[in-house]
Amino acid sequence: MRANPIRRGQFSVAAAAVIAVALLVVSAYLYSTQLVFVETRTPVVREVVAAVTADFKRALASMLSLATRCYFNYTEYCDLCSKFVSEGLDFSNRHNMTAARAIAITFLNNWLRAQLDAFSGYGMRINFSLIEVQLQSDRPYRVIPANPRYGLMKCYWYYPDSVSAAAAKLRLDMLRGGFYGWEVDVIVSLSLDLNPDVEMPEGVEPYELYTGPVTIEFRVLQDSQPYSSLFSKGRLRIYYASWSDGRVRWIMVRPSDYLDLEYLGNGLYRVTFKAVNTRWMYVGNLTTVPLAVVVEDERGIIVESISYTYTSFYVAKRTPSRVCHLPEYSDSWECIEKPVETREEVYTLELTWNLTLFWLGRQLPSVGANVSPPIPLIPIKQLRVNTTLDGTLESLAERPVQYEVWKRVSWPPTVPLSDRLWLWVPAGLADLTMDYNESVRLVFQVKFPRRDVEKQYVAIWWYDDLDTEPPDCRHNPLYCGDIRFYDPPNDPEDLYHDLRHPACWLELLDPNHTKARNYLDAGGERYDYHGVAAVVVHDPETDYSFGPWNFYAVGKYLGRYLGWYRPRGYWQVFHRYRGRPVYEEIEAPIRIIALLNTSEVGNVYKSGDVRNDLYDTLILLQVVNGTNYVPAKVYVYWRRGVSSADGDLSKGLWFSTLMGGGFPERFMYLKYLENVSRVRSYDDPSPAEII
Repeated sequence: MRANPIRRGQFSVAAAAVIAVALLVVSAYLYSTQLVFVETRTPVVREVVAAVTADFKRALASMLSLATRCYFNYTEYCDLCSKFVSEGLDFSNRHNMTAARAIAITFLNNWLRAQLDAFSGYGMRINFSLIEVQLQSDRPYRVIPANPRYGLMKCYWYYPDSVSAAAAKLRLDMLRGGFYGWEVDVIVSLSLDLNPDVEMPEGVEPYELYTGPVTIEFRVLQDSQPYSSLFSKGRLRIYYASWSDGRVRWIMVRPSDYLDLEYLGNGLYRVTFKAVNTRWMYVGNLTTVPLAVVVEDERGIIVESISYTYTSFYVAKRTPSRVCHLPEYSDSWECIEKPVETREEVYTLELTWNLTLFWLGRQLPSVGANVSPPIPLIPIKQLRVNTTLDGTLESLAERPVQYEVWKRVSWPPTVPLSDRLWLWVPAGLADLTMDYNESVRLVFQVKFPRRDVEKQYVAIWWYDDLDTEPPDCRHNPLYCGDIRFYDPPNDPEDLYHDLRHPACWLELLDPNHTKARNYLDAGGERYDYHGVAAVVVHDPETDYSFGPWNFYAVGKYLGRYLGWYRPRGYWQVFHRYRGRPVYEEIEAPIRIIALLNTSEVGNVYKSGDVRNDLYDTLILLQVVNGTNYVPAKVYVYWRRGVSSADGDLSKGLWFSTLMGGGFPERFMYLKYLENVSRVRSYDDPSPAEII
């Protein structure tokens, strides 16, 4: 019997309905299970994510604290900084943001592993990456880049508005929590905006010494939000310039010198302190007091601001455009006009701590002293120099600068203190990791290319980026010069010990290099100077030897016109910077100085004829880029007199001789301060009584 088709259809519908109901029941059960899971797991996930993010921010802040503290004052925070010496943050790297950045990345990677261990039960996946962050819209260059060389942390200091910041993107998955794709940009920062326009009290004139209250205002933001806890949780340091006895010093305000501390709201502070012997000065259109403000928050992050961004002055030419002299056997004066083009009139100047200028060891007179703020106490690698070329501000541009260290010594050390001279002598090119201080001199050149140019402007300024590296010819052609010290290590015949200049090569002779190349005796052998310190002049194109330059000699050797005793000692050559190994490869861009400081004398004609009882000698010899002269400053101190009882020792005195196939025939004597000269020959009597 065949089944009824209608009944079969009813059965199919009923079966489908039963299956549908079953599916609905299962779906509802599964849905309710999922709801229960989310309800029970979400608060835990949320708490874990919040805790991990907050801890990452603390870790990032701690690394920014390490970088800024060690950069600001490694010695003060030595207990902290020295813990990372093995990772490269030693004293020589105190101003090295790259070293601090590498430590921070290592630390954060260790932090990641610690988080994985702490939350292993959640199936956590976590990492961070570098991101680009614009720190200030009004200074577009102030960016934390997303590259490993300069990313993660950036600090821009030493301007009125300064900032320290660190940033990274945190990514987080929790597999067992069903939580995926969480990412957040984590940024920590501390910014300081100092109002550089400091109000002068009534009755005070610019540039005059002032002792009394000074009021400044500044705004502090922590993570871009107003920071109101500076006085309670943070730390404030203020330094100001103080003048005394012709010197300027940076004085830190003592706690007892704060007269008023006021928080005005919205991150704005007003501070009044007592200053001693400071000055208000014009810098551009602003009237300011030279000061630096350093702020540190409770996380240990530091930022430093300075109330100005440059200091400037001008150099006036005082050389005459017309020189008159009285020719020999004439009663008529003749005058020589300086040519219109004077491209060789280049002055290599040294700027000291007090903004005092020296040229060839002579202090230049200052007009209107104390009208420029001093150079602040910042790393010397930040400092740059601009000068004009034609006397107009339109030609103001960056020029090469050299950082040197000088020291004041009592010389010679072999005599009683009451008989000594106080002299400034070079101690070498600077350690490029050091801060600017009283021993540092900034060396730069001022050119007067035309006769009508009588004044050139100079501006000393500084970079605010703490990643700034010192200027180097390898990266900036502006710092490539034509001078060098050539003393190759692979020189088996000991041929070279040269100061090289486009105009001449100067071979330095001393006990380490006694024989000059291409200067031969009668037997065709290299002449042996037996340790006497002298210079052999060579043609830079052919290396032809013109002969020796002898700086000083006393006595006639063997009764002939031969200088007997001459300075004997070792040349110190200052041609490379000091500091980190990479800095020690940077050559001097402006000048190389060779220093001789000795109490010995020797005989070039006889080996072993050495004495140390006659005189002391100090010589500063320079080769200067962009010039056609070689200056040498010579000091000689006689420790004993000579008389006829000394025989030939008393019969000759040579102040300077330079052999070159001939002898000088005439000298020109310049009458002091009168632009009047007289030409005399060697055979004439002394001109002292005539002019």
